[in-house]
Amino acid sequence: MCKLASKVKESFLDAVMNQCLINCYSNENSLLSKHSDNKDSLVYSSSIFTVSLGSNCYVKTNEIIETVEGRSLNVMSKLSQHHWEHRIDPDTSKRELRYSITFRYAM
Repeated sequence: MCKLASKVKESFLDAVMNQCLINCYSNENSLLSKHSDNKDSLVYSSSIFTVSLGSNCYVKTNEIIETVEGRSLNVMSKLSQHHWEHRIDPDTSKRELRYSITFRYAM
């Protein structure tokens, strides 16, 4: 994970990360409930970096559906979490194994 975090920091030089969350989505029935990363423990002006490895999936942010491809990086600000919730619903098409690795800065 340290090598992956270093790769993210190469692209975002101001990034500060001290927390890593790993989620495994085994198939099309895997889901992530609607939520925001608006945790009091996260540093106010920090960013949230999520690396997606494995198969593609669809992330629903409020009512916008976005395809998240395997081997991609998604960046969200903590401030955006006050306005946006996101989730991953079960999929009607076949979905292979996928990992979501999220780096955050917590107090």
